[in-house]
Amino acid sequence: MICPDVARCLRWGAGGMQACVRIRLIEFESKLRREQRVRNMDEHWVFDDVAEADREMARQRWAEKVKPLQKLLRSYEPDKLSWRMTLYHIPRGSQWQLRAVLLLPTGTLVAETTERTLEEAIDRVADKMRREIRKHKELVRQDYIIRRRREQRQHLSAAGSYLQEDVEKRRREAFFALLRPHLRDLKKEVAQRLRFLRNEGLLHETGLTPEDVVDDVLLRAWSEYAERPTKIDLQLWLTRLAQQRLEQACQEPAAAPLTDAVQEPPAAPDEPLTPDEDMDEPEYWLERFESSYFANYLEDLIPDPDSESAQWWASLSDEERQERFEKALGELPADQRDALWLQIVAGYEAHDIAVILDRDPGEIESLIQQGRKALSEKLLRGATVAP
Repeated sequence: MICPDVARCLRWGAGGMQACVRIRLIEFESKLRREQRVRNMDEHWVFDDVAEADREMARQRWAEKVKPLQKLLRSYEPDKLSWRMTLYHIPRGSQWQLRAVLLLPTGTLVAETTERTLEEAIDRVADKMRREIRKHKELVRQDYIIRRRREQRQHLSAAGSYLQEDVEKRRREAFFALLRPHLRDLKKEVAQRLRFLRNEGLLHETGLTPEDVVDDVLLRAWSEYAERPTKIDLQLWLTRLAQQRLEQACQEPAAAPLTDAVQEPPAAPDEPLTPDEDMDEPEYWLERFESSYFANYLEDLIPDPDSESAQWWASLSDEERQERFEKALGELPADQRDALWLQIVAGYEAHDIAVILDRDPGEIESLIQQGRKALSEKLLRGATVAP
């Protein structure tokens, strides 16, 4: 059980190696517990005119096909999932009809097909269910992002008049103290963006941190608040300031460091997630999907879901999808890359992206369309399907 980044652990010294071993042991024990819960996952079959041998074969084949689906369902606790399988044998024409119903805390998914062989029916239903799960998770994630962002805008709007008063009365520290808590989610977005830019070699200002960007946003908000465009939503305006700082960090030569540092107050804890005892509440799962990695939600970039390329894409692990997505995105022109990041990763609508990037909405629609076409081609570049 070795840390995949051995060099980093060695740099940490003996204490770092011991910490890594403890972390790996905890992860291994957690994996064993989860596998045990997966084995105990609720699954119920109903058969109609199906011989005993075919019943056993159906259960065994489905047990193999459901394993990749379980990876997509890792955000859920296994004991909160329930499968309802119904298999009909239609003697006329010797056809098999299979329906799979998946009961989730966030909804119910159904996949059904009728095929000439039992194997084809099981394979087809598993493939349909895979698409349904990914589609459902993205819808749940988007719903949570939209609702959370709406709440953020309401809170910022309520603070707007007080921020204006602080600016007029030159109460800088009061302005910072009021605005900083509203930038927590923006800081998370910036951290994710910086990691991507740094990994793809696009960040020339290599020492830049999320805290640096937030400090810069605070300083610019203070100095430009009175002249800011009042027709623009305050949350989008602040995101635009962060976007401009990131664009600056990707340019050469590296931007000069801030000269007017903002005094950092004691870090406030992140908003707590819904506790585990409320696992039956939809909000519990919505919060966890919001932080799920976005590379799982690119199904619509695959032009033909039944093609060999789509089969190859479906065979990739989450880590491989993430790596290919970031590499492909990093190869796009900067304006397409920024527009797609804000749409796919941050979950902004096109009209909001136009505000953040300070571009015409028509330009943004064109950038997104061109970028998605190029991204699709790059994602499937070199796709090969094992025989």
